[in-house]
Formats: sequence, C-alpha cells, structure tokens
Amino acid sequence: MKYKISLLIILVSLMGSAHAKKKILDTKKLKRAKIYRSLKVALQRPRKVYKLYLYGQDLKSLSPEIKNLKRLQMLDLTENRLTTLPKEVAKLKRLQWLNLTENKLTVLPKQIGKLKRLEWLGLSENRLTTVPKGIGKLKKLESLNLSENRITHLPKKIGKLKKLLWLSLWDNQLTRLPKKIGKLKGLNWLHLDKNELTRIPKTIGNLKNLKHLGLSENRLTKLPKEIGNLQSLKTLNLWGNNFSEKEMKKIRKLLPKCDINF
Repeated sequence: MKYKISLLIILVSLMGSAHAKKKILDTKKLKRAKIYRSLKVALQRPRKVYKLYLYGQDLKSLSPEIKNLKRLQMLDLTENRLTTLPKEVAKLKRLQWLNLTENKLTVLPKQIGKLKRLEWLGLSENRLTTVPKGIGKLKKLESLNLSENRITHLPKKIGKLKKLLWLSLWDNQLTRLPKKIGKLKGLNWLHLDKNELTRIPKTIGNLKNLKHLGLSENRLTKLPKEIGNLQSLKTLNLWGNNFSEKEMKKIRKLLPKCDINF
C-alpha cells in the first residue's frame, strides 16, 4: 500500500512538472503571442499573458500585482522613471527576457536571483552603483547589459554565469575586475570601454571563446601576457589608454591575427 502511494506521488509530481513545461512557450510560439501594453488589461486575463510591453509610459513604480502574471516570459519596461523594482518581480518564475533600459534604477532587489529562467537582462542607462550577488544565480543568462551606469565594482559571483555569451559594462566607473571574470569561459563579447581600469587580471586569458574585447578609454598601461591565450579574438579595442610603443609591440606579437585598435 505504501509503495502504491509513493508511486502515485511520483506520478503526480511528474505530471505537474510536464504540465508546467507546457506553459512555457517555445521561441516560435512566443513570437506569435499577443503583446499586452497595459498592466491593468493584462491583470484581467493573467493566464493569457506571455508578453507585456510597458515601455515609454512614464512609470514611476511597478505595481506588486505584477506577481499575478504567472506565465509572463517577456517584460519590457524601457524608457520609464523607475527607481526600484518591487520584490514581487521575483514571483515571475517563467520570465526569460527583462528589459529595464533607460530608467532611474539605483539598486536592484536581491530577489533578482530568483528569476532562474532569465536568459536576457537589459539594465543599461540607469543609475546603478553596484550589482547584487544574487546575479550569480541566473544560471541560464546569456546576455547582460549593464552599460551606462555608475558601477564601481563587480561581485565575485559574476563568475557563476557559465552560459553568458555577451556582457557589456561600457561607460561605468570600474577600477578593477574580479579574478572570477575568467570563469565566464563561454563569453564571445566583452565590453569594458570607458571605465577607470588600471589593470586587467591574468584570468582574462581563460576566456578562449572571446571574439570581441573592448578596453578603450581606460587607464591601462599594459596587459597581462595571458592575453595571448585569446586566439579566437577578432577585434581588440585599446585606444584612449596609455600604452608605450614597447607595450603595443608586445601585444601585437601576442595576438598576430587580431585586429587591434590603439
């Protein structure tokens, strides 16, 4: 009898899991899904809402009621006046795409790390000074845009983003990079232009899939010899730094097939 009950529990659990997966639209179906442009309207039919675009609506806050959109996969909040996000955003367990570009965010809730399905996160043109450690829990994240903020340092947990392909930190106030940056071995694009960097960690040499690296307009005088490990690198932007002729010659020798811009 106990065996039958246990088996029944397992079957129900598996059925529930399969049912949950069906609610996640694949790329093709998501593309065809209706776009809702009003939170009020979306909340009237929450089970039908997969895409919610609220860009350019002069929003100063986001209603905690957003948590009721359980099936939401895409949320666009571009060009608003948000200074923070309600912690209820963490309830959007199926969210895969979140755009918060051009707002006034000064901080991200630590609960951001609960958005386990997130693949694309846009946070450029805000007022962020830090990145929460919880960012490292976004294991499926492939693209992260943090450009044009006021970020002074990155958490070590950034190295947990194993699936990250594209990372932009252009136009911030970074003075150094964590050694854990070298853990992002799947990275293809890395934009670190227009910061305050004075040195680059040796672990940069671990990013062997990197194709484009931007380090222009920093305070660099040299690069670690490990930069020579980046044999997949196609472009390297270094203009606006303080490299000597000797250092430039060394870098060219380390990366003979790369298009280097001093």
